[in-house]
Formats: sequence, C-alpha cells, structure tokens
Amino acid sequence: MNVSKRTRAFLVTSVLALSLLTSAVAFAAPAKKITVKVDKITVATDVKPLTSGKTALISLKTIANGLGATTSWSAKTKKATIQTTAVKLVFTVNGKTKTYTVNGVKKSLATPARLSGKKAMIPADALSKGLGGSAKLSGKTLTIKYFSGLGNLKVTGSSTLGPVMQSAAKKTNGFGGTKVTVGISDSGAGIKDTMQGLNNLGMSSRKLEPAKGEKGLKAYSVALDGIALIVNPKLTGVSGLTEAQARDIFLGKITNWRTVGGPNKAIKVYTRETGSGTRSSLQDLLLGKAADGSKNDVVRSATISKSSTLIKQAVAKNTYAIGYDSIGFVDKTVKTLSLNKIKPSKSTVKSGKYLLSRSLFLVTKGKAVGKKARLIDYLKTAYAQSNHVSKTGYIAIR
Repeated sequence: MNVSKRTRAFLVTSVLALSLLTSAVAFAAPAKKITVKVDKITVATDVKPLTSGKTALISLKTIANGLGATTSWSAKTKKATIQTTAVKLVFTVNGKTKTYTVNGVKKSLATPARLSGKKAMIPADALSKGLGGSAKLSGKTLTIKYFSGLGNLKVTGSSTLGPVMQSAAKKTNGFGGTKVTVGISDSGAGIKDTMQGLNNLGMSSRKLEPAKGEKGLKAYSVALDGIALIVNPKLTGVSGLTEAQARDIFLGKITNWRTVGGPNKAIKVYTRETGSGTRSSLQDLLLGKAADGSKNDVVRSATISKSSTLIKQAVAKNTYAIGYDSIGFVDKTVKTLSLNKIKPSKSTVKSGKYLLSRSLFLVTKGKAVGKKARLIDYLKTAYAQSNHVSKTGYIAIR
C-alpha cells in the first residue's frame, strides 16, 4: 500500500501529539482528592497533589506545613530548595530533570519535579527518601513517615519552654517508635545537661553565652515569647512603666510605688533563681550592664521564686509586689503592666515592638542531626506551632 508523504507526516504528528497529551494527562490535577498525612497528622494543602502511578507530587507550602521546613522557589533558575534542620534538598522544576541534590550530593529520582500553574510540585517519594523518611500513596491518601520511629529522646531545661515540649511529647509519643521524655528545671540546667551529654536536647529561654563556657552548642528557635512585668490586680494607680522606671525598680533604686504614681507603699520585688533563662533575658533586655561591663542583676533583697508558676503565685498573693514572667504563664491572677506604653501581645512580640521580646530555643551539642533534628523539625510544623506553641500561650514563629 502506498502512503503519501502528506499522510505519513499527519500520522507522525498525530502520534507525537497523542504521546504529549498522555503525558500531560498523567500529571494533571487528579479528579480524586488526595489527603496528605505526615505520620498521623493531616496536612493542609494549598494545591491539589499531582499523581502519576504510585507517585504523588506536593507543593512547597505543603512541605513547609507538614515537615517544618523552610522552602523557596526561583522561577529564574527553576530551582526549588527545601531546608530542614539538618538537610538541604534542591530540585530542578522543569518536568524533565531526574536528579536532585541532598546536602550537595546528586541523587536520582524516578519522577521529575514540575509546575502546577505557578506552583513547584515536588515528588514525595524522593523528598522523603532524601530526608531519611518514607512516603506511600495508597488510594486517596499520601502518608509520609518522618517523625515516627525516632526512638528515645530526653529533653530537659527551661520551665518556660517546658509546657510546649510536654504538649509536643504527648503527640509524638503516639506516632509509634518515638518516646520523648521532658524534665523541667531551668535554662542553665538544661544547657549544662546538653554540654555533659545528659540529654538529647536542652530547653532554653535565653541565648547561649559562649563567654561563660557554653561552647560547642547550637540553639534553634522554636517559639517566641515576651517577658511580662506583673503586679497584683489590687495595686492601684499604676498601669504601666517606662523602661527607666522598670529598670530602677528591679535594681532597687525605686523602692516605693508612690514614685511611679501608685500608693505610698514599699515595693516588694520578686525574681527568678540564678540559672533561670527568664532572669538572664531580663538582665540582657532591661537591666543593662554595670560600669565594669558585667550584667546588672536584680536587687539582692528580691525574693526568689524557682519557677514561672511560683513567681506568678507569689505576686498574686502580695498587693504591693512586682515580678516578671513569660506571657505563656500570665493569667487573671496577676495584672500585666505596659512597658513604654506597649503591652506584651502576639503582635507586639512578633514585631519586636515590645522591649522584652525573646526567642525560646532547643539546644544541641554541635549541629542537630538525625532524630534530634527531626524533633526540632516537628516543633516547626504548622500543627506544632498551632497546637503546642500557640495553645500554651506562646507565639508561633511561622
């Protein structure tokens, strides 16, 4: 049978078009809705996952929400970067390249990353493998295993960060193969435990101090907090202090409430113990330095309370008391004073407008890797920030 050149050209063109169409259909947004889960947590998705056989591709925002990663996408270079605590993945998003890098090492992948509209979509199997986890698409559910199977993890330190970690431990311990135990003391003790290898991670409500021997450590911010100046609700005439007034009260230079507009009564100062991260942060953020360059400290006559809960309870019992506490512990039993006319709140702490704003940290000996890094990643997920950080009274970092 003779076939004209025109007919042959038409047939070739049709086959190529059909091939391209088939490929496009294979990666079109699925008619069925795919639910994404990381361990037992359902993750919010901004773009419907794409599927191709047993492979699913998910968006960068989904990855950030579910794995606690920092993500970025460059339309110019067509590169998508995913950074967790310990691992950096880079994908070329062009629908063709079948390699990606894990901490700079090239790896192969079966399904290339591609765009869905203007959103970079990343193959979940390669993503999970690169991070040391696993991914499985079954029916309408994509399940990524990343926070389960971490074994035993001991976390000790700050009473401020303690409630966040206790809440997180309760959740992660239900994933299977992960058991997190939390011991609450203070930041100094937690950091010391980390240096001596007595824990896997320390909790701290202050920055590390290498000059005081805290060397070889790495601190990772997992939440934000504000130190509230607290007084008894029955105290009259004082709703706020200037920075100078607050400093002079805690240094013992102002000793009577009348000096700042209150009643003619002596001020009873309460403070946290030596080793407390909240006390150290107050020194750094409010009290300043002495002439010799050392940190100013709270007046020696102040009464010491050995936890965030105890200092709040002490102020609540004394009409003329003043103290300071994490906003995560403040409730109606005490009154919060404004500082320089600004109250501690989610917005003023996150913006840094409130003077006594700070980060809360998990601390490791050296850079966090393996199970320690994954626990830090968990604290940075959207679920953890909402359910463990915000619900315990602190401020999310994302």
